[in-house]
Amino acid sequence: MDINNINEILSKLKNIINGEINIMEDSGYIIGSTNNNCVGEYDLQIKNREFSQGIIELENKIYYAYKDNFDSKIIISIDKSTPFYRKAVEIIGVFITQCFEEVSSDSMLKNALLQEIKYDEINVFCERFKVQYTQNMQVIVIEIKENLEYEVENLLHQIYPSGLFTKMHSNNIAFIKSLSDKNTEIEKDIFNSIYGELLYEAKIGVGTVVENIKYLHESYERALETLKLGKIFNYNKNIFYYSDIALPVLINNMDIKNLEYLYKNMNSSLDEILLNNELMLTAFKFFENNLNISETAKKLYIHRNTLIYRLNKIKNISGYDLRIFEDSVNFKIAMYINGFLRNLR
Repeated sequence: MDINNINEILSKLKNIINGEINIMEDSGYIIGSTNNNCVGEYDLQIKNREFSQGIIELENKIYYAYKDNFDSKIIISIDKSTPFYRKAVEIIGVFITQCFEEVSSDSMLKNALLQEIKYDEINVFCERFKVQYTQNMQVIVIEIKENLEYEVENLLHQIYPSGLFTKMHSNNIAFIKSLSDKNTEIEKDIFNSIYGELLYEAKIGVGTVVENIKYLHESYERALETLKLGKIFNYNKNIFYYSDIALPVLINNMDIKNLEYLYKNMNSSLDEILLNNELMLTAFKFFENNLNISETAKKLYIHRNTLIYRLNKIKNISGYDLRIFEDSVNFKIAMYINGFLRNLR
């Protein structure tokens, strides 16, 4: 458990229970205490002593031992001078055990996403999170404002009480999506729920599908990459899929000088369009609707003739007719390169 979490728990208990409370490893080494002078010392009464899980009384202290699924033991002790000391250590033990379980599960999930899970921990992972070793899964990364992290976590707990997710960074939550779930568009439900409750448009990256828990980190890495590139190349969207960003991935892996040379020689008039929000929105929607004029006009809430006028304007300025497939591809490449280079400056 993180030392900050231990100290936070102890500070709360200190206000409730009179008497010294220590949390130690099974060697007797004290990792947390309501008495700061004890931290880093050994409890000599239990140093090198073997005892099983449960309660044991020794001289002036009573101990509660807890062992997790990995056989790591945590021991809590309080003074016998504490009123109702036996009942007190039981309550503290149950409380801290639950905290350790939650943090242990959280750490295990993070380790799986960061490729730090050990081979002998995989079966424990499957048992704890009730997943199969071979199961189609993908990682969804939800990016939020730091001041909304607790609200979003609580919201996810309400919507998906048995959901598998963890906070990776202060503004980044990883959610494990099982493709065996009936709801195949969980990422859209998550976005709509956050927006509906908090009036905030989260950015969401959806990684690749993996067939094995030991490859879960690959989906997480792809989800992060998708989120990063999606915000650069498709800034008007909120949900990005790795399967949709092949072109941005290629551009991201190209040499900067080559990109600058390519963009320079495509069409110098493109900048005029790229700085025009109305024409850029028109181009984005036209691409989203597969170059379909009628559908694009509906989505933009404009007359068909207005759309044709804008497309002609783009053609006159840039020389690219977006109604022609080859021209639309070249225009999109130029648009992506411009966004990428602008992001580097």
